Amino acid sequence: TLEYTTIFNIGHTKDQVWHSATFGTSFDDVPIVLTHIQTNLGGEPAALRLRNLTSNGLDLKIEEDRCLDTESNHLEEEVGYLALDAGILPNSDGQAIGEAGTLQAESSGSSEWHSLSFQQSYSHPVVRMQLVTTDDEAPAHVRLRNVTGSSAEYQIEEWDCDDGAHGQETLQYVVVEAGDHTLAGNVRLVAGKHDGPGLVKY
Repeated sequence: TLEYTTIFNIGHTKDQVWHSATFGTSFDDVPIVLTHIQTNLGGEPAALRLRNLTSNGLDLKIEEDRCLDTESNHLEEEVGYLALDAGILPNSDGQAIGEAGTLQAESSGSSEWHSLSFQQSYSHPVVRMQLVTTDDEAPAHVRLRNVTGSSAEYQIEEWDCDDGAHGQETLQYVVVEAGDHTLAGNVRLVAGKHDGPGLVKY
């Protein structure tokens, strides 16, 4: 099962309002979910926080960078998401072209990196990872580096004005072989990397 669409437009006020979103597709178990702000209407840096992820939906909010100022109002933005079952992702021919999973991690500071080993090997993997809990209330997101055909390094990163140490959170990830894929149901999935002004093609 795979779902991809725009959830809806969300914004937040100073009291950090959470918005509930319901999946349009039924999942047997809690899916792997990646979200991203699709517009740039609010001028200050911001990221999405997720919580209460279930097989039916999730809660999310826009969280501004508090290092610039204490004001946290943000204009309404459009948010997109991808939700899919955990495990190996096959194309329409049954060939494995990706994978998705869940893990737990924490951070002792900005110098700590963790390693993720893929379930299978890739020629040119495209990797996305996201926090799906807010067990530590400090704003945070995930950074990636050293992506190879079999692994990647990741870090929970807080805003620069915070101390960098972050408690344990649940993270989810998706790895897809770069290229243009056709999935079951004639669903098209394109994965690639963008480097400067042009798309990196493999």
